[in-house]
Amino acid sequence: MKSLKRLAAGLLALVATASSAQGQAGSVIAIRAGHLFDSKSGKLLDNQIVLVKDDKIAAAGPAESVQILPMRK
Repeated sequence: MKSLKRLAAGLLALVATASSAQGQAGSVIAIRAGHLFDSKSGKLLDNQIVLVKDDKIAAAGPAESVQILPMRK
């Protein structure tokens, strides 16, 4: 899990720019990564989710284990 967080850092840079532009404090962004490279294992992981909250990675892992909460209106 920790290695996935590091690997998603590149995605975080893009998301941080977008979330800062939105100006919504406390917002959570879910990124569905069809493929995510794990440099520690040298494997390409399929169907991964990266959750970004307040410009920080809050969770990362397989889609079946990372819960995406519904949006509030």
